[in-house]
Amino acid sequence: MILRRVEPYRLLLFTLAVSMSPVCASGGEPGANDPLKRAGFFGAQVGPLTDKARQEQKLKEGGGTLVMKVIPGSTAEEAGFQAGDVITAVDDSQTPGPAQFVAALSGRKGGDKARLTFVRGGQSNTKAVTIKPRPRETGNADFDVIYDSVPSRGGRLRTIVTRPKASGKKHPVFFLIQGLGGFSVENIPGHPTFYPPIYEDFARRGYVTLRVDKPGQGDSEGGPTRDVDFETELDGYRQALKAVVSYDFVDKDRVFIFGHSMGGVMAPLLAAERPVKGIAAYGTASKTWYEYMLETTRRQMALDGIPASEIDDALRKDAAINHALYAEGRSPEEVVKAHPELGPRIDQLIADGKYFAGRHYKFFHQLAGKNLAAAWEKFDGHALALWGKADFVSTEADHALIAEIVNKAHPGHGTFIAMDGIDHGFGRAASQDESRKSLGRAGRFNTDIVTTLRDWVAKVDGQATRAQ
Repeated sequence: MILRRVEPYRLLLFTLAVSMSPVCASGGEPGANDPLKRAGFFGAQVGPLTDKARQEQKLKEGGGTLVMKVIPGSTAEEAGFQAGDVITAVDDSQTPGPAQFVAALSGRKGGDKARLTFVRGGQSNTKAVTIKPRPRETGNADFDVIYDSVPSRGGRLRTIVTRPKASGKKHPVFFLIQGLGGFSVENIPGHPTFYPPIYEDFARRGYVTLRVDKPGQGDSEGGPTRDVDFETELDGYRQALKAVVSYDFVDKDRVFIFGHSMGGVMAPLLAAERPVKGIAAYGTASKTWYEYMLETTRRQMALDGIPASEIDDALRKDAAINHALYAEGRSPEEVVKAHPELGPRIDQLIADGKYFAGRHYKFFHQLAGKNLAAAWEKFDGHALALWGKADFVSTEADHALIAEIVNKAHPGHGTFIAMDGIDHGFGRAASQDESRKSLGRAGRFNTDIVTTLRDWVAKVDGQATRAQ
């Protein structure tokens, strides 16, 4: 039996050398001289072409991207697009599905032009549009939002900082580092992430919060994100951390990092270079990448109901592939050339001969060379390892190991908590099986993650913060 292709996000933990300039070279307000051009905002939720839409639009052949919802105030609304329209091309690029449509508009900035071909009422139309810039996040009575940027190996990157309204004192920092996927951490209308309830809670409680978009995401330069390697992405977080502690309203001795998924891998590597007071890691890995890959593949294939004998056959091949890719540093093409019998399995795992889980194999080459245990041993702050019992992407053992490593090096500094009813993306789920079967349709946000983080940070910080 030929095993089905493993969708990239199903096996993921997770969907730089430059001289730095000061964050505010003129000495003015943060972000006042930000050179980044605003990303474009088409503003429509899109999906694959359904049989019903094909019939309604009288499309007998070919593909297209279905407009499911138009966001008020967006380019799509201003240009007159409607739910039910089928977009078939952007400029001269065909869009047989949502991925191609997103790729065709990727990198467009506010003010850029595009020509969209679409079908409505069975008739093909072409419309020239001017892409509107994304609306910015706004603050409230508790905090302001600062759009700033930092130079990095991957280009200049967008940082989004919240600053408490309370003045006259320095504030602690809550730095959220996202998972592996190629997505923006900006809270964009119609395209919400699952992070706002977390960082907004800390923003309301008097913390400066920090996010940074990866190269190729949002307003950030560089990319495309899928070609960005591990060291380049890590440098983006490094430079953002360096920049935020330079703000005159930040207490640089009270910095906390929350790393989700791959962010929990990045966090101890950063803290090994620049000390922080605490790290909270959720849904992450602490063992070697080789171990993680074999363990997560077995677990997820078992959840999919694949017979144990077939899982063993797959893992024998995966062990050989992992050794060739990560220990020997070969490319997928070189592995297949040397071991043709591994070709079918590599085709299942790696898209276009380059990409695993939406990222270039070189990203994982560099990741595999990291000694995460050494980074956790060196970290002398406080560590919280959080694992959701419905998380099928990571393991309980990896999180317990983080606390064990930290406590051996610095007794009393490591804490491990296993949480009921929460999955990898903070959704409510009773079990790993339930989360696996509902992938992409996660249950509503489980606020326990916010409460647990808040209580731990307050305890480690040792200073009262404003109530919500």
